[in-house]
Amino acid sequence: YSTCTLNPEENENITDAFLQNHTDFVRIRDIYPHTIFPDASHDGFFIDVFTKRN
Repeated sequence: YSTCTLNPEENENITDAFLQNHTDFVRIRDIYPHTIFPDASHDGFFIDVFTKRN
């Protein structure tokens, strides 16, 4: 899941709700969720990655 916003309502709130409603998925925690803050080359991004449980 990714967005081009830093708004928690469109990022963490959405991904947390997804995980609550889809218990067969887990977040890959070693790098995600990850926020890439704005700089001269982009506006900033949010990335979260999930995998299905075995």
